[in-house]
Amino acid sequence: MKAYRDEKNKFFEELMRNKNKYKSRNVADYYNKLYTDDERAFVGEPLPLVKRLTEYIKSGDVLEVGAGGGRNSIYLAHLGFKVTATDISPVSIKNIKRLTTREHIALKTAVFDISKNALAHRYDAIICTFTLHHLRADDAISTIKKIQRNTKPSGFNLITTFTKNGDFYKSNPNTPNFYLDSKAQLKKLYKGWKILRIFEKNGKARALDATGRPQFNVFVGLLAHKIK
Repeated sequence: MKAYRDEKNKFFEELMRNKNKYKSRNVADYYNKLYTDDERAFVGEPLPLVKRLTEYIKSGDVLEVGAGGGRNSIYLAHLGFKVTATDISPVSIKNIKRLTTREHIALKTAVFDISKNALAHRYDAIICTFTLHHLRADDAISTIKKIQRNTKPSGFNLITTFTKNGDFYKSNPNTPNFYLDSKAQLKKLYKGWKILRIFEKNGKARALDATGRPQFNVFVGLLAHKIK
């Protein structure tokens, strides 16, 4: 088990250190390995902010970008939302399909790279959690604008993304990838939207540092309502 963890973390550390060299295929490779080795990764309870979303919307079309193990998408599908779960990792999508088939849940899935592909539809809510740090800063901002454009009037966006105050960024401060200075930066990107919830919070990552200790990050969570 320790050897497996060491190998997985070595791969992750290499990915984090050299993101400027990595394209989407390499990010997909990392998550393909993660979800192959641990089918329960990011499965189970949805993020609390996703539960908060359901206080404002009770039905509709939902897109999740970077669905991972499916915890958020499956939760919303259970509640009757028409959910499309997307991820860059084919293994992620395969695992989500297996879970939804076993639990008899209606849910669409797609292998999808949000940074490279257009969205074909507009949605009542779009969720993007812990995904943007895999993109270069300009691509991440373009992705946020794409998500905003493809949100229906009176729809919702839910974003969680890391800041520069956590271990991921501090281990590679020269990365060109997207890390927020503070929650104010994300709030500014949602000018003209009604901010329902925004916060910064510490969180423990799955990845371990060189000493085998868990890494910690600070992330921003945002729930916003499109009022135009």
